[in-house]
Amino acid sequence: ISGVGVCNSCGVIPPFKLVMEATGWSFRQTLEELAIASGYRDGLNSGVFKVREKSPEQIAAEKAMKERQEAKDAKNLQKIKELWEGAYKLNKPQATPVFRYLKNRGIEIKFDSFGDEVRFHPAVRYIDVNYTSCLVVLAQVDGEQKMQRWWIDKDGNRAPEPVGKEMNRPEVFLKELIPLDNHKAKPAQLFLQQCNPATAKWIMSHRVLFHRGVGFINDLGDHPCILKRIRNPSGTPINLHQTFITLDGKKADVPTVKKMRPAISSLPISGGALQLCPPVPVMGVAEGFETSLSVDAAIGMPMWPLLNATLMANWIPPKGVKRVYIWEDPDQAGEGNAQKLADRLQQMNIEPIRVSTRAVRPEGDWDWNDVLIKLGPDAFPHKDWMDNL
Repeated sequence: ISGVGVCNSCGVIPPFKLVMEATGWSFRQTLEELAIASGYRDGLNSGVFKVREKSPEQIAAEKAMKERQEAKDAKNLQKIKELWEGAYKLNKPQATPVFRYLKNRGIEIKFDSFGDEVRFHPAVRYIDVNYTSCLVVLAQVDGEQKMQRWWIDKDGNRAPEPVGKEMNRPEVFLKELIPLDNHKAKPAQLFLQQCNPATAKWIMSHRVLFHRGVGFINDLGDHPCILKRIRNPSGTPINLHQTFITLDGKKADVPTVKKMRPAISSLPISGGALQLCPPVPVMGVAEGFETSLSVDAAIGMPMWPLLNATLMANWIPPKGVKRVYIWEDPDQAGEGNAQKLADRLQQMNIEPIRVSTRAVRPEGDWDWNDVLIKLGPDAFPHKDWMDNL
């Protein structure tokens, strides 16, 4: 079995665990089912392992899926190219909002600090896609079946009515409903335990089903945007990271200010980084763009933003690096993935030095940009990072 799941909080999810989570099977049952599907179960007795031959229908379906993915990748790559070519380099006056945004975060830095890895686009379309779970009641009213939906979060709490256009067609929505006793319907079970007893009684007097996530798409129009080019370990550009802002340097009024462009299946982003400078023997990494620039502004350390905790854990350093300062975020995901990166660096004979804001703010509610704004450059450790080059 190949392939993994990736979660920004949990990191990489191994393939067996991914199947177990999706199906509710035990490890033993998962192993058995995969052995049956792959044709390996008979080989346990015969000693001859032969993958089951695919049917013509399966071959045709896989070919069609591959063609759809290739078309989707080509479309996304073309959009990345159009955005980058339509954006302003930071030495252009039109890119002033980028420096307003950074100045509002206490970062004073020159445009030539970025090479040509960061640009400004005046109008990037923001399409918000969100998925909300719901409990569904199918009731007979005057001889006609009526449907009522309660929108809920993963903990069974009421969620706001989704905004935008529903993506699923009604017939697809109905096919995706699962029974209340399915292990995947836990949010609905929690909702019924927590809601008013009279409401729960009425719900349970009808047919009750659960949908894990109804998709809604909402077009929020064009917004100014900082584009950051992501490169893989070999230096090939693979994607763009976006920060949506306003012309006066504030965060844009959108659900998620920082977003990666859709992934390209042939260009995996794992191991990559925003390479703001050439690789050097001693350098630093951090999750965020602003965090990295804060360290650079405070002590002049060459920095590569890795853009999120999961990418930090899987970052592949360039050749020639001897020591890496890991400027981590003081939360569970940040600290856990910083430790994973440190362990991997040690295995590569690269010295890792973890740097946490807890040393200057034990409460753990500040990142390094907060330290720069509230305490200034003097609060930053490792000013002597160049002494032992």
